[in-house]
Amino acid sequence: MSICGHTPSSSLVTYFDMKTLLRIDASSQLMQSHSRSLADYYEFRWKEHYPNGKVVTRDLVREPIPHLDEATIALLYTGGEPPEGMIPPGIVLSNQLIRELKDADEVVISSAVYNFGMPSALKAWIDHIVRFGSTIAPGERGPVGLLSNERACFLTARGGNPERSPDYQYPILKAVFEYIGIQKTDWISLEGTRIPDGKLDSRISKARSAIDDLF
Repeated sequence: MSICGHTPSSSLVTYFDMKTLLRIDASSQLMQSHSRSLADYYEFRWKEHYPNGKVVTRDLVREPIPHLDEATIALLYTGGEPPEGMIPPGIVLSNQLIRELKDADEVVISSAVYNFGMPSALKAWIDHIVRFGSTIAPGERGPVGLLSNERACFLTARGGNPERSPDYQYPILKAVFEYIGIQKTDWISLEGTRIPDGKLDSRISKARSAIDDLF
């Protein structure tokens, strides 16, 4: 890499190389999850690309996110701040999750498709990070996203395919991330993981090739 014909210094290379990836895993399967396996491969390729980069992992199954409660909702959707010493646990968690998101240059989410949509674990995470005053703000024509991460990649896996069942997860994830300010999104879907046609390995290879193309 060179800038204006000059070879960059090692400090400049290090600056561009010190990226942070936030990895979110949402599949309820821990050991035999195809979406987690894709995320492993994505992380491997990302580390190759950014050898000095940092990966922060948030496993929504091993560390479940609770559903919103009334006290948390009252603050999330008004953008208000709780009185000192009276911060609801849900707001403390929301602060932590939003900080992880803001500190990341890129986000990758691995998720299964359950009943045409996302796992409830992932929905709970989303409910805590969409927050007025933190990730969205009022604008002249409606809410404006406040995040500026470079991109987000969604890696999904499901047993069926479009001919057998719909998948509403991607349009929702895309809409949510654009809502909070992340406009560049990629989606790689591994389908037919439970279709016994002998072609699963080929589909996995195709999904991995799609990940390769991102780098």
